[in-house]
Formats: sequence, structure tokens, C-alpha cells
Amino acid sequence: MDFLQFGLGQKNEVNSFEDRVTKDLTAEGTATADIAFSVKEKDKIYEKMKELIPVPVNETVCTQEPYEKDIWKIIIEGETITHSVSGAYCEPTPDALQLIELRNYVFSIVRSKAEFKELPQ
Repeated sequence: MDFLQFGLGQKNEVNSFEDRVTKDLTAEGTATADIAFSVKEKDKIYEKMKELIPVPVNETVCTQEPYEKDIWKIIIEGETITHSVSGAYCEPTPDALQLIELRNYVFSIVRSKAEFKELPQ
């Protein structure tokens, strides 16, 4: 099944290709756990992914520091889409908000997993 990876090279990363989640421990580095999504979870996430049509985020004059940045690798129906969402802009575009919504949905599933709960705070 095609799936997703986001947070590439970042301290928080979900990688469904390798069934791995990395958590930022702020001052203590990172911790990684083997976390796999069930078929039902993958189906729900996949349906949300298919609803999205990622397009580049438009530049704005208002920026903020510090900010988060997500780099996504999504495979839908055999096509690989790489997309970046930057929190540097004060007003995210509707497309960026959709990807942020998808990220939050995936993290809500990850946070419910026993393996994630066992990671250090």
C-alpha cells in the first residue's frame, strides 16, 4: 500500500514506510519507537490524503520566528508527491492548513499507540 512520511530530517517524524516514529524530547534529543498503523488506520489516513491536492505555499510579507517546518513524502496511487509546509508565515494558505490538519490527524493516532506513550517525555 502506498503511504506517507513527514517530518523528513526533522526532530518529529512519522515514517509509515519503515513503521517508525521519532519524537522531539526538546532538551534531551530525540527518541524513536517502532509504531505501525493498522490496516483500518491506514485506510482512514489514505482517504484523507486522497482528498488533498497539495500546491506550493504562497509567500507573504508576515513571518514569525521560531517556526516549524514539515517536509512530506506522500505516495498516492503510485505517484510520489513531495511537499513542504512552513510555519514561518503568519497566514497559512488553505492548502497548508489541509496538510496541517492531516498531520494533526496522523499524530492523534500515533499518540494513542502504547509504543508512543512509552517514549520518554
